Amino acid sequence: MTAPARWFGFNLGFSCDGPDLDTVRATLARLVGWTIHVESVEFTGDMIVGSFDCPDDPYNDFPVYIAGWKYDEASQLEDSRGEPVRFKLRDARITIL
Repeated sequence: MTAPARWFGFNLGFSCDGPDLDTVRATLARLVGWTIHVESVEFTGDMIVGSFDCPDDPYNDFPVYIAGWKYDEASQLEDSRGEPVRFKLRDARITIL
Protein backbone atom coordinates (compact mmCIF):
# COMPACT_ATOMS: atom_id res chain seq x y z
CA MET A 1 0.00 0.00 0.00
CA THR A 2 1.36 3.45 -0.88
CA ALA A 3 0.31 6.97 0.01
CA PRO A 4 -2.61 8.14 -2.14
CA ALA A 5 -2.03 10.43 -5.12
CA ARG A 6 -1.84 14.17 -4.52
CA TRP A 7 -5.18 15.89 -4.28
CA PHE A 8 -4.41 19.62 -4.06
CA GLY A 9 -1.79 22.00 -2.68
CA PHE A 10 -1.83 25.43 -1.05
CA ASN A 11 0.44 28.10 0.36
CA LEU A 12 -0.32 29.81 3.66
CA GLY A 13 0.46 33.36 4.66
CA PHE A 14 -0.70 34.53 8.08
CA SER A 15 0.30 36.14 11.31
CA CYS A 16 0.19 34.27 14.59
CA ASP A 17 -1.97 36.65 16.59
CA GLY A 18 -5.51 37.90 17.03
CA PRO A 19 -8.35 36.78 14.75
CA ASP A 20 -5.99 35.59 12.01
CA LEU A 21 -4.57 32.96 14.35
CA ASP A 22 -8.08 31.78 15.27
CA THR A 23 -8.92 31.30 11.58
CA VAL A 24 -5.66 29.50 10.89
CA ARG A 25 -6.04 27.17 13.87
CA ALA A 26 -9.64 26.33 12.91
CA THR A 27 -8.55 25.58 9.34
CA LEU A 28 -5.47 23.57 10.21
CA ALA A 29 -7.29 21.58 12.90
CA ARG A 30 -9.32 20.01 10.09
CA LEU A 31 -6.13 18.40 8.76
CA VAL A 32 -5.41 16.34 11.90
CA GLY A 33 -5.26 12.69 10.87
CA TRP A 34 -4.77 13.47 7.16
CA THR A 35 -1.68 12.48 5.20
CA ILE A 36 0.15 15.43 3.64
CA HIS A 37 3.33 15.96 1.65
CA VAL A 38 5.63 18.63 3.10
CA GLU A 39 8.49 20.52 1.49
CA SER A 40 10.30 22.68 4.05
CA VAL A 41 13.80 23.47 5.24
CA GLU A 42 13.39 21.20 8.28
CA PHE A 43 11.48 18.29 6.74
CA THR A 44 10.56 17.01 3.30
CA GLY A 45 8.35 13.98 2.86
CA ASP A 46 4.92 12.53 3.57
CA MET A 47 3.51 12.76 7.07
CA ILE A 48 0.35 12.17 9.08
CA VAL A 49 -0.79 15.37 10.80
CA GLY A 50 -1.03 15.19 14.58
CA SER A 51 -1.24 18.76 15.92
CA PHE A 52 -0.36 22.42 15.48
CA ASP A 53 1.08 24.75 18.09
CA CYS A 54 2.21 28.36 18.35
CA PRO A 55 4.53 28.91 21.32
CA ASP A 56 4.65 32.34 22.93
CA ASP A 57 8.01 33.26 21.39
CA PRO A 58 8.10 36.92 20.28
CA TYR A 59 11.86 36.74 19.56
CA ASN A 60 11.18 34.24 16.76
CA ASP A 61 8.03 35.99 15.44
CA PHE A 62 5.60 33.55 17.15
CA PRO A 63 6.35 30.50 14.97
CA VAL A 64 3.62 28.00 14.14
CA TYR A 65 4.67 24.34 14.18
CA ILE A 66 3.07 21.25 12.73
CA ALA A 67 3.72 17.94 14.48
CA GLY A 68 2.88 14.39 13.51
CA TRP A 69 4.53 11.27 12.17
CA LYS A 70 6.37 10.35 9.00
CA TYR A 71 4.17 8.28 6.70
CA ASP A 72 5.69 4.80 6.87
CA GLU A 73 4.16 2.16 4.67
CA ALA A 74 6.16 -0.56 6.46
CA SER A 75 5.09 0.56 9.94
CA GLN A 76 3.74 -2.15 12.20
CA LEU A 77 0.93 0.19 13.24
CA GLU A 78 -2.30 -0.01 11.25
CA ASP A 79 -2.26 3.74 10.60
CA SER A 80 1.22 3.85 8.95
CA ARG A 81 2.70 6.15 11.60
CA GLY A 82 6.49 6.23 11.57
CA GLU A 83 8.85 8.35 13.63
CA PRO A 84 7.67 11.69 15.08
CA VAL A 85 8.14 14.87 13.02
CA ARG A 86 7.85 18.56 14.00
CA PHE A 87 8.70 21.60 11.87
CA LYS A 88 7.85 25.27 11.35
CA LEU A 89 5.08 26.05 8.90
CA ARG A 90 6.87 29.22 7.80
CA ASP A 91 7.88 28.87 4.13
CA ALA A 92 6.66 25.25 3.98
CA ARG A 93 4.71 23.94 1.01
CA ILE A 94 1.97 21.48 1.92
CA THR A 95 0.14 19.15 -0.45
CA ILE A 96 -2.83 17.13 0.80
CA LEU A 97 -2.50 13.52 -0.35
